[in-house]
Amino acid sequence: MRRFLSKTFIFIGVLSLVLGTLNSFGRSISYAEDLELIGTDLGLEIIPTSTKLFDLNRLNPGDTKEAKITIRNNYRSSFYLYMRAERMSPIPEEGDIDLFEQLNLTVYLHGNIVYSGSMKDFATSNISLGVFNPNDIKDLNAAVYLPGSETGNEFQGAGVEVKWIFIAESDVPTEEPEEPEESEESEEPEEQEEIIEDRIPETIPEETEEEIIEEKIPEVAPKIIEEEEIIEEKIPQSVLKMPRTGEIPSSLFYGAGMLFLFIGVQIGFKRKK
Repeated sequence: MRRFLSKTFIFIGVLSLVLGTLNSFGRSISYAEDLELIGTDLGLEIIPTSTKLFDLNRLNPGDTKEAKITIRNNYRSSFYLYMRAERMSPIPEEGDIDLFEQLNLTVYLHGNIVYSGSMKDFATSNISLGVFNPNDIKDLNAAVYLPGSETGNEFQGAGVEVKWIFIAESDVPTEEPEEPEESEESEEPEEQEEIIEDRIPETIPEETEEEIIEEKIPEVAPKIIEEEEIIEEKIPQSVLKMPRTGEIPSSLFYGAGMLFLFIGVQIGFKRKK
């Protein structure tokens, strides 16, 4: 009986380690060297994966390079997507030609232009590609153009290496809440004071006036406090990052495998004794 249990636990342990290894390799996607994805854990996926987006080597004035990729959200929550370009090749020394500054870029997302201008300006900040809802699939087309009329012969056969970075963020940017307007009720105490002062007969002592005013003012003050609390509760908060479900972490397989192997070896060791 001990021999059977020992073999069973060892078999389950080895199987768990194998499943953990397959689970790790199955989710790892290798992208081309000129592509970088930030936020793949949020469901960001780009197709094709291993194809270089642009080959910007040996360009001549008037050349145009085009590329098309498909962007997909494989998660059940929405994310905001941003894109930018970074120079990978060394910056030319002063006085040398710089192809990066000469190139023009046009980006289309789902048929709409999201950017049209110089490559250099595109690399200064992130360009928003909007919101990708769960299971959204959108095509992105980009065209890099080296102007012929504005570019001299010194750029003949020039090249530059550029990295294209896609960033997915789950936090939805919220607008700053507007300051609450002063309620009409907050102005009532002053009006009440004026009315009270007008109606008080001259024969009433000054101490009595102060008592009447002090008794009526607190009735309005609590309402103002309640309104402030309600306004604070309605301030929009950023969308919380939801934990990704539907996938078993590889560490669970590894942990279970090591545990079953340990139990199986211990049972076999005790049997020999």
